[in-house]
Amino acid sequence: MITAEGAMPTRRRLFLFSGSWLAVTLILIFEITSLRLSLFQLALQLSIIAVSAVVTLGSTFARGFWSPACLFILVVSLFHAGLAPFLVFGLDPMFPRPDDYDWFYGEAGSRSLALVSLFISAFVLAASLVALSANRSLSQIKSFAEEKESAQAQLLAHIGAAFLVSGILYWVFVSWRLGGVSIFFSSYIAFLQATSGSSLSLAYMAIGLGLGLAVIGRGSNFVRFSLAMFALYAFVAFFLGLRGEVLFPLAVAASVLALRLRMPRGITVVTVLILVLSLINGAKNIRSSGLAGDPVDLSSFTPLGALAELGSSLRVVAHTVLWHEQQGDPFRGGDTYSVSFARLAESLFSPFGSPQASSDFRMMNSEVMERSGAIGGSVVAESFHNFGVLGVFVVAVLGGLVFGVFSVRGDSVASAAFYVCIAVPLFNHIRNSFVPVLPFVFISCGILFLILTFSRQRLRTHGFPRQLK
Repeated sequence: MITAEGAMPTRRRLFLFSGSWLAVTLILIFEITSLRLSLFQLALQLSIIAVSAVVTLGSTFARGFWSPACLFILVVSLFHAGLAPFLVFGLDPMFPRPDDYDWFYGEAGSRSLALVSLFISAFVLAASLVALSANRSLSQIKSFAEEKESAQAQLLAHIGAAFLVSGILYWVFVSWRLGGVSIFFSSYIAFLQATSGSSLSLAYMAIGLGLGLAVIGRGSNFVRFSLAMFALYAFVAFFLGLRGEVLFPLAVAASVLALRLRMPRGITVVTVLILVLSLINGAKNIRSSGLAGDPVDLSSFTPLGALAELGSSLRVVAHTVLWHEQQGDPFRGGDTYSVSFARLAESLFSPFGSPQASSDFRMMNSEVMERSGAIGGSVVAESFHNFGVLGVFVVAVLGGLVFGVFSVRGDSVASAAFYVCIAVPLFNHIRNSFVPVLPFVFISCGILFLILTFSRQRLRTHGFPRQLK
């Protein structure tokens, strides 16, 4: 049977969840449009909503904490609500840039906290409604465990392992070619400068897709080898400062792995999370000098400092608020969501081609880089940048529906594989531009569809290749 954190909730409980989050969402919309709460109130509100969201979704789906919806909102909260406790307890977040204090304690910071609260609440509301509409007992759900040993699951696991190994080797090759062996022991800034404009994004796509597929089936020697390679890559990349490139694929893979294994829960999860946060904060100092630099201060390995490091994605939301509400910039109206196809059409049919990517502000990462510097991206900021408060609500609802559906229907090898194709770019979008999301989804789903279509007939006729067993 599907591994669960606990029994499936009753319909009465799901009604309670849905009704409660509907009320919270309506209150937040009223606050954003009509009220002005203090910075302390908004930070406390966001902290409570973020924790409640994880608890709610962990109690809603069969996989509990490890359900796709719960893991997604947890990562969103870490990257957008990590600074809220500093306001609640009156602590200094120790920003590296002095101008960050201006928005953080100003009107832009207040609006950003409110927008993040709305995003989280609307996401949980949509996911809860999906669970309510599709509530089934575990006995009615097809058991993934019965399929995990199947030939199709093993085939997908080996294909995933091939993607994973290829992606890691490509990452090593490109990085080495641009910076030599020393680049793997350098600082975060040095690594970014050396690899700027390279094709490493292809490596990250292959790694994310490969890891998610590799854990679908029973592990063979080749699959275990690929996972060992990922562990080595994760160690080097993590301490280079590529935290998203490590954490996002891990989150997707964990939700797939929870389909066939009993995952840790309760105090174990909390303990591991604290350790991970502490490592992230320590990596912040390591990045300033690199692994080969000065001795590291062990006092830097604290979870509170890690929250400030992760939660800095709120900066992107604040800058976007400044553009529109203080500088009067018009909203983009969906440009940043459709730019991938627009640039493709321009390159094929326009005599002038597409503008240079660095100057094309339909790509939000280009605009952020030009106007605010290398501060990353944000799923909340991009939704607000396009359609304002309505955009934040709509994008959150759509995300809740997508991850809610996969949380209740991740009950077969094929659905788990398609989940990987969709979840990898969406997790990356939490703190990056939307630009690669649709191309990744269409290309990876197209490849997967062909694999599943042709493999069914071959496996039915010839069985699983002996050398891969």
